[in-house]
Order: sequence, then C-alpha cells, then structure tokens
Amino acid sequence: MRGLIVGKFYPPHAGHHHLIDVALARVEELHVVIGDHPREDLPWRLRWAWLADAHPTVVLHRIQDQWGADSFGWATACLQKVGPVQKVFTSEAYGEEFAGALGAVHVAVDPARLSVPVSGTAVRENPGKNWDFLRRPARSWYCSRVVLVGAESTGKTTLAQRLTALFAEQGAAWVPEYGRQWCEQRVAGEGDPLAALAAMIWKEADFVEIAAQQARWEEE
Repeated sequence: MRGLIVGKFYPPHAGHHHLIDVALARVEELHVVIGDHPREDLPWRLRWAWLADAHPTVVLHRIQDQWGADSFGWATACLQKVGPVQKVFTSEAYGEEFAGALGAVHVAVDPARLSVPVSGTAVRENPGKNWDFLRRPARSWYCSRVVLVGAESTGKTTLAQRLTALFAEQGAAWVPEYGRQWCEQRVAGEGDPLAALAAMIWKEADFVEIAAQQARWEEE
C-alpha cells in the first residue's frame, strides 16, 4: 500500500515528524511531497535534506506551488509526480477533499494539534518559543548568534547577561567565555605571582583548546 503526505515543511517540526511516523506505520511505501514557493526564504533543498535525515525510508519529491489551496490542482500534480496512492495522511481541513481528488482514503492525524501543539507559522513567528519542537538542523537555521568582542574587563559578560534578559521571551541564552575560565584556572594553580605570569605564556595548542571548548559550549 502506498501513502502520501504533502506539505510545505516550512520548517519541518515535531508535528510533521509525528505525521510521517504515523503514516510509516500504516503503509508499505510512503511518498512525501515538499511544496515549494519562491516567496519562502527557507530553501526547499534544506527541507529535503532535513526530512531525508530524519526519515530515511520515505520517498521525497518536490513540487513547485502553483495552486495554493486548490486541492484538485495539487492532486493532479501529485498523480503526475508520484502516481496513484491508496492513503493520504494530513492534519489539515483540506485532507478529505484532497484525498478524494486522488481517489484515496484520508487519514486524519491529530487535526486539533493536541498531541503536538505546534505549526510552521508559530515556529516562524517565534522560533525560540517553539525550540523544543525543532530538531537540530532546523534550530541551526533559526538560531541568531551575537558575538561580543573586546579586551578584559570591558563589560562583555554583563552585556551578554543583559541582552539575554532582554530577549528572554525569544528563548535567548548566553554562553560564558571559556578563555576567561581557562586563564583563571591556569593562574590559580600557581603558588606565586612570577609562576602565575609564566603560566600565562600562551602556546598555539592553548588557542586550539580554548576555541574547541568555546564551540562546544555554543552548540550545547
């Protein structure tokens, strides 16, 4: 039995993944169509890659959106691209009409979004508030990073904390400077000022260690 899901996946979120998982459990072959429109700033190739990574057994297709809410236009395009299917899985009100146009059975999956209370619109409007519904690749796309650069004791840490508080509703988090911790630990391990000064002679390997740990903290 062949199944079909059509969506923008703009971006792919937990609701989409739930829909695909439910469909995979009910058909032998699942086709997923990504609807692509030029106005969308998230490239369809990225959406394709993210879905392929999360669901390697589905068959992916891309169709350029020329029909908007016209279920019969979409059905014609899907028949040409995918061929006949027996089941159509959606969480949308148009599902019955769309499936009927394809001569398939409609399977509604969490249409009230009670199991997974999220939508693509909600994610785009406030990614931080919906962070838990996104997988790592989508998070990377929507994560804005601010880097504060300056000499010691110029207020970088204080500014980072205040910016985090200012953007708390967007899910902002701040990352401490590992180089500062590295220096404090290096100096604390020495017994006298001269030894501490000698310990602060940096080597190339020190920069590599600091950069690697800083990157790990940022990713976390």
